[in-house]
Amino acid sequence: MAQAELVGAELPFHAQLTYGALTSSATSSSQPGSISMEASYSTNNALATTDSTPQAVFQYQPLDPSIREIRLLNLTPTDDPHSDLELSILHTPLETLSFYALSYTWGSPQNPREILLNGIKLQVRVNLFAALKAISLQLDAPVMIWADAICINQNDSEEKGQQVKMMTDIYRTAKQTLIWLGEGDAETDALINAMDVIGSAAFTTGIMKLGEDDAKKWPNLDPEKADLRKAVQKLIRSTANFPILPLTDLSYREWFSRVWIIQELSVAKTVTFVCGSKWIDGNNFIAAFKFGYYWFANEFEPLKNTSGWLIFRIFKMALRNQQNKLSIPNPRAATTLGTRKMITPLEFDTNATSSSGLTLMQHMVRGFTLSVGEPLDSSEPKDRIYAFLGISNDRKELGIVENYKEEVTYQHIYAETAKALIRQGNLDILSLCRSPTSEQIERDSRLPSWAPDWTKRMITPCGGFKADGLFKASDGMKDRGPRLEPATTEWNVLAIDGMFVGTASKLGTPWRPSWNDSFDYQAAHVLFQEVEGFVKESGSQCTDTQKQEAIWRIPIGNKEMDSFGQPRRLGPGRGTAYKEYVQMRNLAAKQHKLGEESLMVTQNLPSCLGMLKDMYDARPMLTDNGYVGVCLDCAEEGDEVWILRGAHVPYVLRKSEAGTSRLVGEAFVYGMMDGEVCSTGAALHSLQLI
Repeated sequence: MAQAELVGAELPFHAQLTYGALTSSATSSSQPGSISMEASYSTNNALATTDSTPQAVFQYQPLDPSIREIRLLNLTPTDDPHSDLELSILHTPLETLSFYALSYTWGSPQNPREILLNGIKLQVRVNLFAALKAISLQLDAPVMIWADAICINQNDSEEKGQQVKMMTDIYRTAKQTLIWLGEGDAETDALINAMDVIGSAAFTTGIMKLGEDDAKKWPNLDPEKADLRKAVQKLIRSTANFPILPLTDLSYREWFSRVWIIQELSVAKTVTFVCGSKWIDGNNFIAAFKFGYYWFANEFEPLKNTSGWLIFRIFKMALRNQQNKLSIPNPRAATTLGTRKMITPLEFDTNATSSSGLTLMQHMVRGFTLSVGEPLDSSEPKDRIYAFLGISNDRKELGIVENYKEEVTYQHIYAETAKALIRQGNLDILSLCRSPTSEQIERDSRLPSWAPDWTKRMITPCGGFKADGLFKASDGMKDRGPRLEPATTEWNVLAIDGMFVGTASKLGTPWRPSWNDSFDYQAAHVLFQEVEGFVKESGSQCTDTQKQEAIWRIPIGNKEMDSFGQPRRLGPGRGTAYKEYVQMRNLAAKQHKLGEESLMVTQNLPSCLGMLKDMYDARPMLTDNGYVGVCLDCAEEGDEVWILRGAHVPYVLRKSEAGTSRLVGEAFVYGMMDGEVCSTGAALHSLQLI
């Protein structure tokens, strides 16, 4: 029997199921490869109706993990939007039946709705009810559908762990993934219609072959993409009125910020977006969204007389709607949709040969350290790790296993994940162990200092990540890779090797710039003066020539903006970055003398402004042996500067009386960012970080 026939014949929607039938079928057991109805109930006087009649309460029967068993819902068509939602549920091995998978947000638990599941009342959240009802109104025949809130027993931590581990395969096996964006209205109906037309045309032009780097360079693409650029520009010129504002509103819907949707979107065979009563092919939706970015960039082309990043930040300050959201498409939504192309490129580019995917570290950096927009979210802190495991190409090497048992806290999971990532060479994860002081965000005090708090918004490290290639502080060590000592099995202790390079003897004023306000030239003047003063005090650690270079390189972290607005390492000469620094220093000195608080941001200094902004929540530092640099503003005098084995930047540690140390954070120290200190052959020491 064909699968479509099996769905219709085995589970006819109008077959009435009685309590008696449900009770007897619950006593039977599934044989390997068989399909069985889930049909157990109990009575609960606490849920009695007004006539005191006991109500049945749905009870889950256990799944058989040995045959990779899942639950599926049988959803039937209806033409009545006000009718009760009646479903049946069954057990089946994963690859036995054809089914659809639902991608949605759980939403608020307030005011739940009732459905009938195998004839028994069950409460579900409003958003899931709305999704199932909207889908049933569009069906011509019954379908099998998988929705995690119902198909996984959320009160069974062991089953939850097993099923979550299977979720990648569930969405990969599903015939199609239906993405529920929420209720619709006249505006979203018109938007989806427009996106369907524009998206189809954009997809045909090959717009999906343009990656994130191309978006940053636009329209200055590589020569081999010249024809593609011309095709996209032609489509832009022919699209006079793109619905950018409705698209912007849609892009801020909750679905785009839910952590699990990255996996659900990425591994699905095909996707369909559903908003209210409107359905749109996933390729058309993503292509239309991508096109919207290029259309927007083209509209503001006359303003592009400075680096693209500066223009974006001007938009960010000026173009906000009444809800204080950007009047440009949500950057988080763009990153989320772009992940599908990164994991399944063959669907969009026939010239692609394989899909290597992303590592767990790469997924988490993309998910939680986006420089613009908000991080991904989840109600369960553990899911901020587990949601990426199934689509990470290094899952096997990391050895992380899903565990939802209450006695295993998410703090344990975050610490074990950090250790696993460090073992794989990702020591730069330590640079994420900070909270933005200027935004008054505090880390979870129950976490060890060396484990990132993934429940808080992450800040992109001042020194970037190791893969960026900006710095290589541990270069020159005999063994460059990180080595975790087996000295302790305690979950909150990290044993690692490092090289001591000095103690912070003097600290300057915290530097906390903000792009939401006008530039603080007064604070910049203080920063410049303190760095220059520390350099003059540094003694013989640097030559006079090196000191002159250090004075202007330290405040901007020895970086500059490239032509596409991305940070890169400064070269040996005094080019544009130096000229901008001199202009900025003069402006700051003038404002300090006049006593005014601020000036309008000038377009003549894009690189200097950007790099000063990147050194946020920091302060100048002078070590006892004459090194000058910038450390986090939470550092204290007496803290120690170390270069850990495998690290690309120095780290500041705070020693305790017990001999252990706490991580304070990353640092930029002039004269030790390229392995200069390590090449001296100084001794390594074993550290225990808590």
